[in-house]
Amino acid sequence: DCGNGVVIDHGDGWETQYCHLARGSVTVKQGDQVATGYPIARIGLSGNTEYPHLHLTVRRGGVMVDPFAPDMAAGTCAVGGAGHGLWAPQAAKTMAYKPGAVLNAGFAVAPLSMETIEAGLISAPTLHSPMLIAYVRAINLQGGDIQKLVIKTPDGAVLTEAAQPALDRAKAQYMFFTGKRTPPGGWKPGSYSATYSVERAGKTAITQTFAITL
Repeated sequence: DCGNGVVIDHGDGWETQYCHLARGSVTVKQGDQVATGYPIARIGLSGNTEYPHLHLTVRRGGVMVDPFAPDMAAGTCAVGGAGHGLWAPQAAKTMAYKPGAVLNAGFAVAPLSMETIEAGLISAPTLHSPMLIAYVRAINLQGGDIQKLVIKTPDGAVLTEAAQPALDRAKAQYMFFTGKRTPPGGWKPGSYSATYSVERAGKTAITQTFAITL
């Protein structure tokens, strides 16, 4: 289930295990010494998983520990959150909870799939590409979320826009794209922008703008 994995012994019975690492990316071997910040591998798709992510397990004395609340009894919750837990302050700040996020966003020359994004097999558009497609892959979406994607021309006019029906249930990940065929003579040179937004319970929960210069 773990796929390609690494276990680090931190001493005093503490160890961390990292799973689903990318094939061929592990840089350490048994017996190596590592320090904070040392790159041990890349996040991947190995093992029992449907999308790229890192599975981290913390153990002490062979027993799993919640790194966010290491001193709390199993099945209990802390009022107002558990604090930094075992994390360094900067790491805790970086991992603050986000109600959904954009994992990938960019432009392509044709409709694409999740597999195409994961493989990095996306050709960048040019002035004379067959199409101009904007795409987004988002994670941690909730039931009822409404997604919109708008592409604008260099002068700020709307080139095309699309909206998805409200999600019927929570989605671990969702891929959404829209675009237009290239007009005769090609695209006007300049910067084309796309804005992705997620409306949740009447408020904007996620928004991201990205651009490409043709």
